[in-house]
Amino acid sequence: RNIKIKKRHPAFKFFLALLFLGALLAAAAWAGFFLMPNDKKFSEDQVALNIDGPKKFVSGSTTTYKIAYGNNQDLILKNATLNVQYPAGFVFLSSEPSAKNPGHTEWSLGEIPPFRKREIAITGLTYGSLNQKQSWRAFLTYQPENFGSELQKAAIFDVAAEKSPFTLIVSGPDKITVGNS
Repeated sequence: RNIKIKKRHPAFKFFLALLFLGALLAAAAWAGFFLMPNDKKFSEDQVALNIDGPKKFVSGSTTTYKIAYGNNQDLILKNATLNVQYPAGFVFLSSEPSAKNPGHTEWSLGEIPPFRKREIAITGLTYGSLNQKQSWRAFLTYQPENFGSELQKAAIFDVAAEKSPFTLIVSGPDKITVGNS
C-alpha cells in the first residue's frame, strides 16, 4: 500500500556525469587522431647512413673511408650526432670535417635539413692480420622535428687485410751433416 521511493546518492550522479564526459572527450581525441590530416610523417627508412671505402686493404697502408648520411624526407632532423667505432688496428690521421672529441670518434652535425645529404671523410693507417674480418660501426643519433625522443640509425662495414707489405723468406740447405756449422 505504501510506495517507497529510493533516492539515489548525489555522488553516484556525479560519477555517471564524469564518466559520460570522459567518454565524449576520449571519442573526440581518437577522432582527431584518425581524421585530422598530418602532412609530415616520419619514416626511419628515409634516414640514410652508409659507410664506403676499400673492403680489402694492404696492412699498414693509408686508407680513406667516407661516411655518408642524409635526410630523404620533408622533416628536419635535430641534434644529430655521429659516433664511429673504428676497427681494431685502425690509426686515425685526419677527418673532414674535424671531430669534436679527442678520440676522433664523434661529430656534432646539428640539424639535417630536409632532402640533404652530407659526408665525413676519415683517413688513417689500417693494420691487421691477413683475411681477419674487422668492422667499422657508425651510429647516427637524431631527433625528428615532430618527435619528443631521440632515435638512432646504425651502419656496419666489414673490412679485411688482403696483403701484407712484408715478405719473409727462409733459405738454407735441405740436408746437413751432423757437427757442421
